[in-house]
Amino acid sequence: MSLRKDTYISNGEKTFEFDDSLPVLPVPDLKSTLEKYLESLVPHVNETELASARNVVIKFGSGVGKELHEKLLLRAKNQKNWVEEWWEKYAYLSLREPLVPFYSMAGVSNWDDSPVPLSYEKSLRSAALYCYYLVEFWKLIREQKLKPNQNAEKQYFTMKSFRNIFNSSRHPGISVDALKSYFKTEEEGPCPSHVIVLTHGRIFIFDTLDSSGLPITPLEWESYFRQILCVCEEKGPGSGIALLTSGKRSEWAKNRQWLEALSKKNAENLHLLDNAMFAVALDKECADSESAIAKNALSGDLNNRWIDKSLNMIFFKNSVLGTLCDHAQFDGMVSIQTFHYVYLAMSETNGEWIGSKKIRDLLPPEELNFDMDSIIHQELLAAKSTPPDSDAKRKELLQKAIKKHNLLMKQGKVNAGCDRHLFGLQCVAMESGLEMPEIFKHPAWFKSHKATFTPIIARENFVQYGKDFISKQKLHPDSFVQMALQLAYYRLHRKPAPTYETATTRIFYNGRTETIRSCTVEAITWVHSMLDDKVTKNHLVKIGGGGNFMLSTSLVGYTPMGGCVAPMCLDGYGCFYNICSKSIHFSISAWRGSNESSSHKFAKAIDQSLLDMQKMLIQAASKL
Repeated sequence: MSLRKDTYISNGEKTFEFDDSLPVLPVPDLKSTLEKYLESLVPHVNETELASARNVVIKFGSGVGKELHEKLLLRAKNQKNWVEEWWEKYAYLSLREPLVPFYSMAGVSNWDDSPVPLSYEKSLRSAALYCYYLVEFWKLIREQKLKPNQNAEKQYFTMKSFRNIFNSSRHPGISVDALKSYFKTEEEGPCPSHVIVLTHGRIFIFDTLDSSGLPITPLEWESYFRQILCVCEEKGPGSGIALLTSGKRSEWAKNRQWLEALSKKNAENLHLLDNAMFAVALDKECADSESAIAKNALSGDLNNRWIDKSLNMIFFKNSVLGTLCDHAQFDGMVSIQTFHYVYLAMSETNGEWIGSKKIRDLLPPEELNFDMDSIIHQELLAAKSTPPDSDAKRKELLQKAIKKHNLLMKQGKVNAGCDRHLFGLQCVAMESGLEMPEIFKHPAWFKSHKATFTPIIARENFVQYGKDFISKQKLHPDSFVQMALQLAYYRLHRKPAPTYETATTRIFYNGRTETIRSCTVEAITWVHSMLDDKVTKNHLVKIGGGGNFMLSTSLVGYTPMGGCVAPMCLDGYGCFYNICSKSIHFSISAWRGSNESSSHKFAKAIDQSLLDMQKMLIQAASKL
């Protein structure tokens, strides 16, 4: 059996078989949550500031916090996942800023590991083969033959999010968006099988299955792409109606409502866009680096992105690809597994199609043309004009810091971190009409505003070592990289970084994520030892929920598949990383409008930190 089939195809268990039987999401103990929150503040505040925060926390824990916690427990008695609805609504759907670049996820794979040669001549053929295997993965889920995910302890994960990667879309609302999913398993009924293709400001659709329900071949995909490009060459650039999806959510909601009201055809077109399997963008540009792929995914030609779709595949003219995904629908590891399946499939045949070479006489692609009036033309015009100590001692301290991070990872996986619990208490206060408690207004919980700037993205490939070397040191690879991020940030900015790392809670019913606060006392103690730093803490770093983490980080697995998100705040960084056997790959974003952060400088600081850590470990071992 191939690696692809062994990794992803089930031997009998159905994909969604265990979802309804997973344990309910627990509510953490209030005292434990508040203690963890206070502990997470220690690296960032001086003694006076910590004492102030402690007084607020004690008052909260013995007062209104107890009342909110009791209401949360009552909610948890009636819901198998007490945070699911709130997290979806307040963390994603209520946000009114544009999805790109603030909230969408970009995907990029390692350049050197591409299963197809970079070629201008074969770019459409490569895109066609990739889309063919995407449909194959869609069929696996439809037939419930995708192997259910498990953790190292063989506990089953919820697979609910795999329902949302295909045939799903986000519907804009005036005050809150809604998620729409049209996906069904074969047992549940028929499912739309068409895709949308965006290029040259135009939108086309065609079916990915033939009359007998089998996937069309890659050569037939390529034929469709060529037909579409011929139409664009004859007609010239289209209206770029998709650009409206890139605006502020309330504005797009009004424009969509107006479009639907203009004609029945418009309403039908929008429904076809909503329920399509996925979107394909055939970009006119080339991407000359992995950084350029990520940048173009998050801030490229928005005339050719239907941003509401859960999955946009972006193919460039030199055979490289990127992806753009709606984070509200699923978390990064769902898309990573999807793309890894395709990567393995294409690697098995060296990026060549070895099946039938026959191209059948299929129905031609259909262009979706919208009826537009002066108001829509004005909105499009406005959208187009908007700019976008000793080495041995240091090793000991590193081991302590990693041990603490390992503990935080374990707590996060069982929903025993502090962030989702505190988030739930906030939601109880909001929905009960209570005055927001002081703990959520204290400077240590300061909530910064999103910066309306273009992200600068650096894709850094560290090739000196990878998972094999780290594991040989008996250290956890993810914890090790998190410590490298702490060292790099401190070296560059001379202060600790409030850090968000994603932990999965998918062992629980409809679970998604919890937060690991990686910047611990142990981590900063080790950082000081590496830099021989005796600096005392004399600054207040505003830390807390609500998008104020300076480092927004996530391990996206141990495959060549990578990803990228924008920073949570103006002077912060987004940092996704994938760890391979012999290398570590980082996608780092920073806002162009920041005077403090630099994605390229941070990338170099990470490189230096990883080299320093290797040197320290080797020297420590030589002295044993």
